[in-house]
Amino acid sequence: MNPVSIGYPNAIMTDDISQFDVHDRDPADNCASTKLVALLSIPGDMASRLFIPDGLLGVYKAPNVLSYSVVHSVKQILRQNPLQRSVKVGHSGVLDHFAEGILVIGIGSACKRLTQILKGDKKYVVTGRFGFETDTLDISGNCIRTLGYEHITRDCIEHKLSKFIGNILQTPPLFSALKIQGKRSSDRVRNGEKVVLSPRPVVVHDLQLISYEPPVFRLEVHCGSGFYVRSLVRDIGESLGSCATAVTLCRTKSGPFSIPDSKLIRSDELTLESIFSNIYLGP
Repeated sequence: MNPVSIGYPNAIMTDDISQFDVHDRDPADNCASTKLVALLSIPGDMASRLFIPDGLLGVYKAPNVLSYSVVHSVKQILRQNPLQRSVKVGHSGVLDHFAEGILVIGIGSACKRLTQILKGDKKYVVTGRFGFETDTLDISGNCIRTLGYEHITRDCIEHKLSKFIGNILQTPPLFSALKIQGKRSSDRVRNGEKVVLSPRPVVVHDLQLISYEPPVFRLEVHCGSGFYVRSLVRDIGESLGSCATAVTLCRTKSGPFSIPDSKLIRSDELTLESIFSNIYLGP
């Protein structure tokens, strides 16, 4: 079977993969599809002659899907290739279970770039609802209090938003992956332990009110690392004399990926072909 016949006219085939330099490409070409062939259902020893470069993958995680399950799926798919049985796969920071949006995955040596992405800026769009608060600060949790919201106007919200822009202190959610003496805060809470989290310095570069149809409001958030959008929604509710919970959350920018982006792969459409035709090799 010729790789050209399965849709990769620029595939590189060689008996000695060590002679192929992943950096030997057009600098303007940030997608690996022009110099690789995906390992599909290729019989015989052709699989041992394929070279697959390392890179970053932008996955659009669907709501109610665990970030770790997406990483596991990528790992299992890649390991179908005999050359990548021990390939390293990582991510640049989990998305909450209820959330959707961009999850950046590193493959091979590109995992070294994930820390930089984790520490970098991100953008989100969040939908919040005034009037109730849950223990998880999102729609998946149990309601712990309710308060009125009839006094809240659009002008009130916009006036308060300026308080949350810049360098601020923020208390993380109890239900979070934040480690306390090596154990997640959420795990300690579920085990019945009393957990008290201190406010931490975070930064918000920009915060815009997209819409407000009482009691539902939508915000666009541009923030630094370590920022919890669920906590922001809670704090906005409290600052307005009410309470609030995040109903939907979407990460719209992380690292080199943003929405809209034709190179994003839906988490339910991960295949060898989609992964390798969308690997990002750029800076």
